[in-house]
Formats: sequence, C-alpha cells, structure tokens
Amino acid sequence: MDQKTSAAHAALAAFPAADAGQKRWVIFLKACENRADEANCLVQLHAGMSVKGDGINRSALSGSLQLHTLAGWGYGLVRYEGDTRISSTRVGYKGVAEHDTWVYTKPLLYAYNSQLPLVVYTPSTLQIRHGLFRLSASAGFAQEG
Repeated sequence: MDQKTSAAHAALAAFPAADAGQKRWVIFLKACENRADEANCLVQLHAGMSVKGDGINRSALSGSLQLHTLAGWGYGLVRYEGDTRISSTRVGYKGVAEHDTWVYTKPLLYAYNSQLPLVVYTPSTLQIRHGLFRLSASAGFAQEG
C-alpha cells in the first residue's frame, strides 16, 4: 500500500458507520500517475438491485443518490434518498421468460479524487456500481450559435 492509499484508508475513520437497515459502501480510487490528470476524470455512481424482469418493460428506482458534506470534515459523501420502490412501464407480453435484471437510479457524477475514499450510504437492499470516465485530449468545444 503506497502513502496515498494508506492516507485514503486513514480518512475512512472520519466517516460514521451505517445506521441500522443501511449499508456503507467504500470505493478507493487509484492514484493517477500525474495528479493533474484527476481533474479530467469523473466517477459515475448507480444505486440499484437485481430483480426479476421480462427484458421488455423499463424499470427504475424512485429514489436518488445525493451528495452531502461530512460535518466537521468537509469531505464529500453520498446518500441514497427516497424509498426503494420500483417504477416500471406496463407493456403486456405473455410468454416472456423472466430473468435477472439490474434496476438502478439515475447516475450521480462525482469528481475523481484518489486522496479520499468515496463513501456511499444506501438501504441494505441496494448495491452500488461505479464507472470511471476520462475527458480525452481530443475533446472538442461547443460553438456559439
């Protein structure tokens, strides 16, 4: 474990444990070779669960992920807000086999920071998935018009 990683692990002590009926999810991001590269990166978070679905109807969780600040520290943390009801379209197809499908919230984009852990609190029935995005050197500019 390098010095930056151990500092991120030490910072985790500032975050409270999950409340009853909740889970605390922790993501430790790898340090970029050049710290300035982190300014061009984002983390996309989804809270969700695996449920049986038909593959035809679209489903989504009714709650959302919200960014908060840890009082006294200034660190960012993410909380799931709302209930875990699933809204779905109601297209009727008979004879379609059910299979496991991932039902999730709208994504939350979070600034990449390898110096601190990314901490997410959710109801115990949910899981967290994340993806990483990097702005490429060939990214263009919008034109006024």
